[in-house]
Parts: sequence; structure tokens; C-alpha cells
Amino acid sequence: MNLEPRLNYSELAPAPFKALLELSDVVHRCSLGRKLVDLVLLRVSQINGCGFCVDMHWSDLAKQDEAPPA
Repeated sequence: MNLEPRLNYSELAPAPFKALLELSDVVHRCSLGRKLVDLVLLRVSQINGCGFCVDMHWSDLAKQDEAPPA
């Protein structure tokens, strides 16, 4: 378990962080559908090993009535 504080990406790299938020906004507005996009983002977060992002994307899916894996 890593007990180091998380990096504040918006302060450390404001331009790339802003671009990431803009990309996220565009992707969520595309024709793929919100649930599919959130499933992909969840999987990417799992691959990256980011517990914070996994929790965030899983919460988004739970609000869309996505059932947890069996």
C-alpha cells in the first residue's frame, strides 16, 4: 500500500490536465454512449493501477445502474 499523498495534477501540469478534461467532455458527448465510455475509462484505470480513478469511474457506472461483476 502506498501512503504517499496523491499528486495534484491540476497544479503540477495545468495545461495537460485541462486538455484531459476537455477530451473527457468530448468523449462523453460522442455517439458511443455514456455507459460504454465509462466502462472503457474504468478498464483503463484498472490497467493504470489508479485506485482513485477506479473508484470514480465505478461510482459513475453505479449511478447508471451497472451491476458489479459476479
